[in-house]
Amino acid sequence: MSSTREPLWQPYSTFLHHHLNPILLDWLLEHGSLTERLKEKCSSFRIEILSQRWGPVFLSERQSLGIPEHRWANVREVHLMCNDKPWVYARTIIPRKTLTKKERSLLNIGTKPLGHLLFEHPDMQRSAFEFAEVRPEHYQFNHAKVGLEDRNTVLYGRRSIFFLSGKPLSVSEIFTKHFPFY
Repeated sequence: MSSTREPLWQPYSTFLHHHLNPILLDWLLEHGSLTERLKEKCSSFRIEILSQRWGPVFLSERQSLGIPEHRWANVREVHLMCNDKPWVYARTIIPRKTLTKKERSLLNIGTKPLGHLLFEHPDMQRSAFEFAEVRPEHYQFNHAKVGLEDRNTVLYGRRSIFFLSGKPLSVSEIFTKHFPFY
């Protein structure tokens, strides 16, 4: 069953009532590169590309990125693999208006970590995080390597907008059931 619903993304002040493992919370609040932190924790790290295509995006993604209603964006979905286990499912939304000049190269990064490119960009800015509980009825749950036996599982994620030379893109990161700090 594949859902087309998205989770409710909330600011941290609204999300505080969740009783999360302090280690998971620390990872959710990581302001640096999540990729670099994972690399430090894992003996082997790699990106597994699930898809990268032009397609429709969720309402909240359109609103936060200023994408008109019937316009598609470039959608990249990957697993951040730690020791051959998918610890994080990441979804990146890149509006067409962002893909000008040197940012066009974002379409061809392959298995290179996006985080590395973002944090090395000389003019990168990042919005505040939004957080979500990701449940079985949500699209992201079904892409976070969760099987039918895990239907009572709740996953947690974060989302922020990056601005490269003032041009936006959205990155959401969901910690999968393989992440050891739930």
